Parts: sequence; C-alpha cells; structure tokens
Amino acid sequence: MCVWLTIKTKRILTEWKPVLSSGLAFLVGAAFYLYLPISSMTNPPMNWAYPRTVSGFIHAMTRGQYERVHPTTGTGNTAVEIVSSFVARYTDQVLMLVDGAMEEFTLVYLLIALIPFLFFLRLQARERAWIVGLSACYLFLGLFSILLLNPATDKQSRDLNKPFFTASHVLISMGIGYGLTLAAATLLLQYERFRTWILAVAAVLSAGAFYTLTATFVDFSGGRSTLGGIRLIYHATREAFAHSHFRPEFYAGFLLLALTLIFLVLVLIGRTRVRLSIVTALFALMPVTSIFFHWAANEQHGHLFGFWFGHDMFTPPFPGPDGKLTYDPKLREELLKKPEGDLIYPEMARDTILFGGTDPGRFCPTYMIFCESFIPPQKRRDPNFDRRDVYIITQNALADGTYLQYIRAHYNRSAQIDPPFFQEIFRSEKERELNYRTNLLARMFSPLDTFFIGLGSRIENRRRADGVYPRKEIYTPSNEDSARSFQEYLDDAQRRMKLGQLKPGEDIKVIDNRMQVQGQVAVMAINGLLTKVIFDKNPDHEFYVEESFPLDWMYPHLEPFGVIMKINRKPLPELSEQIIARDHRFWSLYSDRLVGNWITYDTSIADICKFAEKTYIQHNYEEFTGDFKFVRDDEAPGSAQQKAMSKEAEFALKQAYAFCPYSPEALFRLANLLLGLSRYGENRVDDARLLAETSLKKDPYNGQIQNLVKELDRIKKSTGNLTQVQSNIARFEKEFQANPANPQLALNLISALAQVQNTGRIFQVLDQMLTNPAVDANGAMFVANIAQQLNNIPRVESALQILVKLQPESPEAWYDLAGIRALQAKTAPALESLDKALQLNAARLAQNRGSVNLLTQAQVDVRFSSIRPTPEFQKLVPPK
Repeated sequence: MCVWLTIKTKRILTEWKPVLSSGLAFLVGAAFYLYLPISSMTNPPMNWAYPRTVSGFIHAMTRGQYERVHPTTGTGNTAVEIVSSFVARYTDQVLMLVDGAMEEFTLVYLLIALIPFLFFLRLQARERAWIVGLSACYLFLGLFSILLLNPATDKQSRDLNKPFFTASHVLISMGIGYGLTLAAATLLLQYERFRTWILAVAAVLSAGAFYTLTATFVDFSGGRSTLGGIRLIYHATREAFAHSHFRPEFYAGFLLLALTLIFLVLVLIGRTRVRLSIVTALFALMPVTSIFFHWAANEQHGHLFGFWFGHDMFTPPFPGPDGKLTYDPKLREELLKKPEGDLIYPEMARDTILFGGTDPGRFCPTYMIFCESFIPPQKRRDPNFDRRDVYIITQNALADGTYLQYIRAHYNRSAQIDPPFFQEIFRSEKERELNYRTNLLARMFSPLDTFFIGLGSRIENRRRADGVYPRKEIYTPSNEDSARSFQEYLDDAQRRMKLGQLKPGEDIKVIDNRMQVQGQVAVMAINGLLTKVIFDKNPDHEFYVEESFPLDWMYPHLEPFGVIMKINRKPLPELSEQIIARDHRFWSLYSDRLVGNWITYDTSIADICKFAEKTYIQHNYEEFTGDFKFVRDDEAPGSAQQKAMSKEAEFALKQAYAFCPYSPEALFRLANLLLGLSRYGENRVDDARLLAETSLKKDPYNGQIQNLVKELDRIKKSTGNLTQVQSNIARFEKEFQANPANPQLALNLISALAQVQNTGRIFQVLDQMLTNPAVDANGAMFVANIAQQLNNIPRVESALQILVKLQPESPEAWYDLAGIRALQAKTAPALESLDKALQLNAARLAQNRGSVNLLTQAQVDVRFSSIRPTPEFQKLVPPK
C-alpha cells in the first residue's frame, strides 16, 4: 500500500508528523500495560503469571495461562460432511447468541433496536455510515467472537461465556436508544403521515410482549406450553401471586405487556396526534421492566453462600445446644472434650497448607485469608476469624512455571531470585546467561529498575510486617522439581502407553521419536506429582484440599473435613464408622441452610427428581424448606468404596444433585453409582435415566446429558436379560465355592461377573484362588492372565510369586515376575528375579541350545525400561 501511494502521488513522507504522533499516542496508551510488572514487583496476594519477569509479562499478555483459541470447525470425512457439520454447529452457536440477547433485552427491546434500519434510507450519509459502522462492530463482537470462542451450548458453557458478549450488548443498547429517539421524533413531527406504520409497529411490539410473558411463564413453570393463550395468562397471574415469595419476572412480563398495549391503544384512538406526555411516561417506565426481569439474577442481598463456603473450610460449623449450627470457639472446645465431640469437626490446624481446586475453592478462601482476616474484628461477620497463617495454593496450576514463581515469592521468598525487569527487556538470551550489565541500552534502564524494585521491596516488606503472608517459609517446588516431575510423568506415560494402559483423555503422541503430551489429564498428572513434592518436603505442616480433579496419590490419605478434605500424613486403611457418621451428620445439618434437611438414606431417586423439577424448573417453592436465595443463585457452590460404602455415597450424591441438578459432575457421579449398584443385583438403570431426564429439562442443549440418556437406553436394552445373568452368577458361585482351585469354574464365574461389570467380585474370586492351598500352576497362571487383562499389576505379581514357588525351575516364571516388578519400579526385587531367570535360562541352553533365549528378550523388553540404565541390570543383560 505504501509503495503504491508513493508511486501514485510521487511524494514520500509528506504525512510524517501525523504518523509520528499516532505512533507516540499508541506507545503512551500501551505503556499502561507496564503497570503489570510494576505492581507485580510489590509481590501482591494476587500475582498471576508473575509479570515482574519478562517471560511472565509476555505470558500474561498472550494469555498463556488460559486455553488456546479453538475456533468453530466442522468434522467429517468429506468436504460436504465438514461443511454441513460446521454450518449446523455455528447455527446452534448463533442461536445461543440470539437467546442471550433475548434474555438480556427481551424481544420487544430487540425489535426497538431495529427501528433505525427502518429509517436507514432517510438518514444522511454520515448517519448511515455510523449505523453501518456500529453494525460491523456488532458482527465482530457478536458473530465473529462466537466463532472464535466456539462455546458449547450447555448451560454451564453459556453461563461461562456470557460475559464475553457484554460488549456486543452495548451496541444493542445504543440501537434501542436510537430507536426510541427516532420513534419519538416521528410521533412528534410525522405522526399523521406514518400513523399506519406506527400502528403496525405498536401491534408487533404488543405481540412481542405477549410472547415474552408466555415464554417467561413457560420457562418458570416447567414447560406447560400446552395451555392456550387466555388460560396461559390466567395461570401466569395465579402463579405470580399464589406464593409468598417474590416473582419479579412475572411482574416484569405483565408490565411490559401493559406498556405496549397502552401504546397501541394511544395510536388507535389518536387520529391526528398522540399524547406525548403519556408516551414519555411509557418510555421512562421501560427500564423498570429490565430491572424486574433480572432482579433474581442480580440482587445479592443476603447471598452469602460464597462467603460461608470459604469461611467453613477453616471453621466447620457444628450444632449448638439449640440444634442450630454455630461457630462458637469456646463451645466447640468444650464439646470436643465430651463423647459427642467425635461427631464435631475441629477448626483447621494452624499453619496449614490448603490446596484449592475449583474456582470457588480458590477464590473464596483467598478472600477469607487476604481480605476478611484484615478487617477489624468488630466489623467481621465472624469476629473470631483470622486465618492469615494459612498457605493457599492451587494444585491445578503447579505445572505452570510462572505460578511456581508466584507461590515461591509468597511462601519461599529466599528461593525466588527476581531479575531487573526493564533491563531484561533489552538483553538477549546469551547476555542473560552472562550478567546484567552487558550492553549500553540495558544499562540505561538501570535507574528505572532500581527505583521500582526499591519501591516494590518497601511495599512487600510492609505487607509482610502486617502479616499478609505467613512468617515461616515452606518448601515450594523448584524448577528442577518441575522438570523432574515432568520427566517422571513422561517415563510413566511411555511405559503405560506400551502396555495399553493410558487413562481416558490422556493425549500422548510420539513424533520423530519424541513423546508429546497435552490435555487436561496429562497436566493434572504433573500437578499431582508437584503436590506430592510439597507434601513430602513440608512434613511439619498439615494439609487440606478442596478438590476439582482427582489426584491419585491423595486418595489413601483423604478423609472428610466438612466442605473440604483433610490429607493425612499416613494413608488410612479405611474410613472408620466415626468418620462416616461425622460426615453424614455434618452434611445433614449443613443442607438445612441450603435446600432443607429432608434427604435420608431412604429418599428415592424419584423424590429427588421431583424436588429438582419442582424447585429448579417449575420454580414452585410451596413446600420448600431451605433458603430461597440458594436456589435462586446460580453461582452458589454445590457440594459434594465398594459395596459397603455405596449407601453413604448415594446419600452424599443425592444431596449434591439436590443442591445443583444441572451440575454435570453431580449427575454423572450419581448415575455412575446407580449403574454400579446394578452390578450387585439392584436394577437402578431407570433411576439413573430419570436423573438424566430431569437434568435435561433444566439444561436442554447439553450434549453430554443427551448422550447419557441415549447410553442409558442402550444399557437398559442390553441388560434386559439381567435376571438370567444373575441366575447364572448364583449357579456358578455354588460350583466355584465347591472347588475354588479349578480355573475353569473360576472362568465361568468371572465371565458372568464381567457381563454386569462387577470387577470387585472378580478380584475377590482371583484372591480366593491365590489363597487356596490347593491351587496349582495352571491356576496361578490363570489368575495372572486375568489380572493382566484387568490391568491389576499387583495381583499379577502375587500370582507369579505363587507360580515360581510351584515351578521354581521355570525360567519364564521368574522372568515374568522380574518384568512385572520392574513395571512397578521395584528395582531390587526385579533384578533378583531376573538374575534367577537368567541362571535357569543359561542352564537350559546348555542342555538344549534350541530353546528360547531369555537374555536376548531382556535386551529389548520394554518392561525393563525403568531399570535398564542401572549398572546392575547392564551387568546381567549386556547391551546389544
């Protein structure tokens, strides 16, 4: 373009002043981003991406801590399939955008926003250009943004992405203002000439208001759309005034309909002019409808669920003498000394390290630590609350190097060495390796670094003196720990990939002989290893976790602690009756302040679904005994071993579903539990399907729930012969118990158990065979093979240990035992077994040179990858 203009005008640099001024103006505006590193130098409580370093600043500016953009695309094997799927998906997303605008403005106001286009040809050129420009902006902020964001159409994704379209709603608001202005001008100056058009517009707006009222009623009554128009209005009126609680959405619908009908009547009776004073009053009342339509979503008076969620992590409530929940520290101390104290949670230990997983699980305790704890006691909701001693860390971000710097600067300050930011900008990688004074340009910014680093240091020291961060340092993972954890995960993933044991969703690829990992499962596995580093390196601190993604190593250490979990230093052999009873009692009382204390062990799934539909879908609170504010608040946080534990698990998940029936996690976990109970002879498929149907009514565009309903239908059809299968299991059980060492009888029973996916009983059968003194070598090999198919490596090892006792001269038995031990990183036992196998192998080869040579197999066997680099292995198995 510049070259073309130069040739065309035969002049150059004629507008250098405006260009230079524009460039300087851009730099001045962009300079405000430097607030990020400057504020980061003060080490504030919230310091995401750690932008006081150049790499952290770039990380923050490029949104490196967030998922990359994945625009809407099509799928399929042919061009037609790809285009068709793209059009279908993008159409659904555009309809979601329209639904969002309808929800924010109603159909009536959206129609008013279109009025400027009716006057488009009558506008002057500058005004038309302005309208075209605003329309183009809307296309980018609306249609193009939704293409880039590629949101799913379920309720959770809609709520998550709703804020991103606020900018496009500003343009709609401007359109409404322009529409009202043009309408008022026409009523004042051109009423007689355009009366017919005005009458048509008033009729359309009245129809839109009627549609809005009926749609509101349908949405808030569970979809009773079969009612006729007049009956619908009657039922809406009765619903609006039948309950004692506030129903502002209905009032807004009636007010909007009244405004449009009054305007329609004014136009009908006004032949030559319309009463502008009344029209102006109607215009003035329009915002009232918007206030009432969004009252329930925006009015937050008394909505303290997030506050108490954060507070109760540290100080679980307990029932006082009056039966109501209390936080009285003296009363807690007294009760803990009594026998009933076993059913009361103590306060969180001092100097605790708290892992926060979900957004509420991080944000709520962060507020409590850094904000509530610093409010004067007399002004706090709980005057006794002060937990600035707690170390808050999110386990979900530990794989991010900038986050490790962030928490290291908070809690391990002596280990975090920060380079001067402004000088770093002007140095190359090679210069950074040498020192900080390697070029003139960088040294020119040294005074700037000196000033801001000094300022940040003084502010940070004042914060530490005020107790913003705990005084005692803890060990946080170093860069070496992070690299070691990443490599440890790679090695483990490579081993499991060769064995076909990758976890669902684990995305691992081998490109040019190099492993590449990506996706949530891999990142959380690395996060889990880093949390283990923190746990192991800080043995003098207690640990608690608010969990979002499960971390495998934590499971044996966890026990309930009110709304979160405590990580015990030593694994628990089981959850004792006392632990279960305390947790059950806590959640029974805690649910009373949310949805009421009515869920018991015997509450049926049908009753749970009836409650969810009546409360969350029909918005009928006649028999509701909980807190109305909780069921109105979409952001209020929800809650949340074998056959013996299923009763307690079902009770907990029933509560979780009642708290939030449109939560995919609550639905899928409860549905999976019910399907699991079907393995024990309880046919709960219908209950699981009823749950899914109820959730689908609340979130009808959720593809996951739609697929769940289809899958449950398939399961129901496939398990139609469940009675016959259970009969076969009972028969095979009798035959196996009569001869538990017989592999064929065990295979019959295991095959039948596999049909109902009862892996727990399968493992019991295998264990029963192994502990039977009469088991022979065939039986041990049978157990090893079945356990291998079920990816249960410890049981494979147990079976092979018995096999080598029964066949101590078998080189293959010892060799397989060595391989299975190597897979579990049991280096010494693996080498011992391998040594024995190779000795027997050599003796066999001496007698029969044509037999299998296990030594050559060991040189390439992937099972020995973890111990192959050791000198002991290389001594036994020389490299090729």
